[in-house]
Amino acid sequence: MSGEEFNRAALDELLTIFDLQRIEVFVDNLRQLSVELAQSDVSAVDEIESRAHKLASRAGILGCSRLSERSLALEQACREGSDLHELLRSVEAEAAKADGHFAKLLEPSRKSVSG
Repeated sequence: MSGEEFNRAALDELLTIFDLQRIEVFVDNLRQLSVELAQSDVSAVDEIESRAHKLASRAGILGCSRLSERSLALEQACREGSDLHELLRSVEAEAAKADGHFAKLLEPSRKSVSG
């Protein structure tokens, strides 16, 4: 992957396919997965691996490149039996950044729809 934090073109492409309400559902789903992952018991490796896989996919679709990369790394660490603590913190930090991006990027679209 690219290593960039956020791929605006991916979100712009989704906005040409789906209406704003549907994109907001995707973003809400991403937030929920992030919260569930952050609240996971670190000993529940299978659960973390499954959630990390889903989060990587959803993040990639929404243009959250670094969150997707970190989630894939967490998924791989689960398979390898590696320590998950640092990667869980990294995923949580990237999820918070992604949430901030969506708050900024979707606000102009909400205003144009309601105005």
